[in-house]
Amino acid sequence: MLRWMLVVPVVLLAASVMTEIGSCHNAQQEIRAELNDTISLLAQQENDFVARQDTIRRLEQINIAMAQPLVMVADQKTPGTLFAMSVLSALSLAYLRKRQGPTPTLPRREGVLNCSDTIHLTPMQRQFIELLSSAPNHCVAKRDICQALWDGKDNAEESLYTLVRRTKKALAESNVEIVCNRGESYSLRQS
Repeated sequence: MLRWMLVVPVVLLAASVMTEIGSCHNAQQEIRAELNDTISLLAQQENDFVARQDTIRRLEQINIAMAQPLVMVADQKTPGTLFAMSVLSALSLAYLRKRQGPTPTLPRREGVLNCSDTIHLTPMQRQFIELLSSAPNHCVAKRDICQALWDGKDNAEESLYTLVRRTKKALAESNVEIVCNRGESYSLRQS
């Protein structure tokens, strides 16, 4: 859940950047339109309007300057608000993560896990180990594991392979290992 909440600050930050770019573009368009209106109004007011060489050079410089981003002229309220919201949501996410505490651990049980420290496991890994340890002979068929952990999921076997690989890494320091029995079942074995 907390992992998906990380999307919120990223989306807000992206919206802030996109809004800033749009705001700068709109400011440039408004300034260009205003300059064109001023020049055409000036030409209409004076019938004998003649553009000298220095005026044309100056208009070319203005046109080149308009290609540069206009940061100070653009509206900063919306991008600033979105940026502040992204920072606040990132800070609140960090607070929630800290408040949540450490990842769940599997306590030692006599006969199943005897290791010097607790083993850090995800909730799914914990459920998998508990399923194996509670079964007769600590052996469970693959289809039963898939049904117990991911009832109705299409690619449950792929998820099971990933879960087994990650759980084996987590159990590396313990006296227990996960054994695949001819691709049909998994079992816990004390080493």
